[in-house]
Amino acid sequence: CCIDINSSTFIIRLLKLCVTSQCAAALSLVGINRVFFGCRNDRFGGCGSLLNLHEPNALPSDKHLGYPIHGGVLEEDAIRLLRSFYDRENFHAPDHKRKRKEGNLTP
Repeated sequence: CCIDINSSTFIIRLLKLCVTSQCAAALSLVGINRVFFGCRNDRFGGCGSLLNLHEPNALPSDKHLGYPIHGGVLEEDAIRLLRSFYDRENFHAPDHKRKRKEGNLTP
């Protein structure tokens, strides 16, 4: 049940972290060394777009040490994958919650 997180541990994400400080603080508290991401999030990005929550002085805590971020890793592939995901309809959602795309009829 345990994951060993040490100074060589890093995270790879498809999309940049959001603007919530919980994500940035949690990554820092567990000792994540670096964060790599595919594409930026210009509307909600918390690591270099709207805010710089990855910076050591971004949060009011002595325990938040910050971490370097590296964006644009396979960026076009990440964008294509996200678009593909959001273009599809969730067929497993309850009928009253489904947002139907044009051309998709109720089965």
